[in-house]
Amino acid sequence: MTDLNSSLTDFDKSLITEAPKPPEIKPFSVWSEENQLSEADPQSYVQYSDYVREDYLKQGAYTPNVEEEISGSLNSKLSSAR
Repeated sequence: MTDLNSSLTDFDKSLITEAPKPPEIKPFSVWSEENQLSEADPQSYVQYSDYVREDYLKQGAYTPNVEEEISGSLNSKLSSAR
């Protein structure tokens, strides 16, 4: 099998981009302690979700799938907190 990269021009290579790496997200327990938020307060989970979104946006890795995961996790946590 031949190496396809050897046949690419510099321009072709410049068009190929690597997928951005996801950010290193702090666990909720660490993040909430650093921000002096209680696990008993549902608003803390909303704020944590915002933190996760912002880090993905900063990293350039925010996608509809990421939002689906964040929203799903938030909804699950809020529904179990009732």
